[in-house]
Amino acid sequence: MENPFIELVENIVNIEWGMFSATQNLGGQASCQQDKRQFEAMRKAQFLGWDGDSLSCYFEDLQRAQSVGENLVTLKYAYMMKSTDPAGYKAMEKRLPKISHEKEKVVEELVEFTIAWCEAFALRYPKVASMGRALRSSEDSLFSTSVETYSRGELSSYGMSTLLALKNHYASLRKAGINLHEQTVEREMQLMGAGALADIEKRLKG
Repeated sequence: MENPFIELVENIVNIEWGMFSATQNLGGQASCQQDKRQFEAMRKAQFLGWDGDSLSCYFEDLQRAQSVGENLVTLKYAYMMKSTDPAGYKAMEKRLPKISHEKEKVVEELVEFTIAWCEAFALRYPKVASMGRALRSSEDSLFSTSVETYSRGELSSYGMSTLLALKNHYASLRKAGINLHEQTVEREMQLMGAGALADIEKRLKG
């Protein structure tokens, strides 16, 4: 059965691609900014795991940002710099939207959901997991962004309604014993034509 929110997901990813393509890097445009297929696979894999409320709220975030000329993708990477490039972040911090204590609290709760799912995923698929990002912000560098930092940066770019909708969704998934991270990686591999996670794990050496 086709996901009932597929059209909304595609609209979200199309807006994000425009923002991602327009994001400026210090060294010019990155190679990944020219790979629309991979971008779409990664983002669709994520959003197809969201519920309707979360998707609708985030779509509104994107539309609002467009209406005022704000780039949420640029914003999320800027927030990541607080850990990966503290000096660079300090230089731009005053130009970034301030995050309230209430919002920060929800962001951290969602980050911990993600970390827990990633840890469980690594136990089940250690070889696949080893090919991805480091887990904790303590492992960040100027050229390497951890899952924790990436998640915190992205979530910080969302509006409060989106964060609260995701909090409810994440709690429901945990109660049902569903690992959202595993689902997302599995879906991404399928969209990229790489096959099932179990098969990929068996094929990897090490």
